Amino acid sequence: MTTAAAPPRSPYLVSARYDAVWFLGSMAVPYAMGLVYWLVGPGEHKQVVVALYVAFQLLFNLPHNAQTWSLTVLEPHERQSHARRYQGSILLAVGLLAGTMALSPTWGWPLLNSAVIYWGYWHLIKQHFGFVRLYEMRRGVKDAFDKSLSRALLYVAGVTPLIQRVAEGNVTLDSGRGVPMVVAHPAIPMPLATGAWIISGVLLVLYVGRCLMAWRQGKPTAPLAVFTLLGALFNFWVSLQLIDDLIVGVVVMTVWHNLQYLGLVFFMSGNRARLQGGGAQLVKLAGDGRVGAYVGVLLVYAVVILACRVLLPEPWGAFPITLVVALHYFHDSFIWKISSNPTLRQELGMKAP
Repeated sequence: MTTAAAPPRSPYLVSARYDAVWFLGSMAVPYAMGLVYWLVGPGEHKQVVVALYVAFQLLFNLPHNAQTWSLTVLEPHERQSHARRYQGSILLAVGLLAGTMALSPTWGWPLLNSAVIYWGYWHLIKQHFGFVRLYEMRRGVKDAFDKSLSRALLYVAGVTPLIQRVAEGNVTLDSGRGVPMVVAHPAIPMPLATGAWIISGVLLVLYVGRCLMAWRQGKPTAPLAVFTLLGALFNFWVSLQLIDDLIVGVVVMTVWHNLQYLGLVFFMSGNRARLQGGGAQLVKLAGDGRVGAYVGVLLVYAVVILACRVLLPEPWGAFPITLVVALHYFHDSFIWKISSNPTLRQELGMKAP
């Protein structure tokens, strides 16, 4: 199934139905998973946590992670153009992870793993802002102040629930495998968390007021960008303030982004295949509309990575999944930039070929 890009100045990135399923309505999926946890009951039901974690990795997180490779190291032209960047990042990540696990499994590895977790949180905030900007670009919202305000609100208010959680000291990851992990963190006084909430509230009022003022003055507005931004902030709050188990919180916090990414990259890959021929197999499958084969490749990848997590002894079981996740964060930091991908606007349907 192939989908054409939305017409210029359409509020949608692809179409009303496609956006509703993949970019907006998909928010309901992580809340359904959180509801399962709430109904069963928090506390000792670690089998529920494990089931949610496995479903999260197999159906959402690792499949979206695999898509990154179809746009980077598996794409012949991309791989040749940025060979040093890809080779260097892979060698550095392998050496750093393996060296830390081998030389300092009880001190250095937990510290490095915590750093990757924080990196993932920041990555999530940045990706949400990317969708906000796409919707703003669709509607012609170009004012520099509006862009800065939406960025400031998402960055500050997005980090605030984490600051609160750290200040409360509830930062233990326990998957029920008998090896709980406390995420390394600085000592954060509660007044600092309170101040972050106050600043977030001020930015929120300014942002909503600015959007209403632009609407009343007949200036370009992007309601779907507003929905995405406020939805992301609500998601962070629910995940870190209403869910006691941090693993379930990570699941609820991340699945919406995973589904958005799955939908966007499938659409983008189809456009890339039609515009450029696309060398990566996943790109070709998307271009041909072979959804079943596309999903099958993603699931096989997810099963292999997660199987390593289960079968290998600690801490080496975490090596494959941490490696691919960290590389995903790094590669994603530049493949969505026009400077790195001059055809990005065309592939996203923002500009005619």
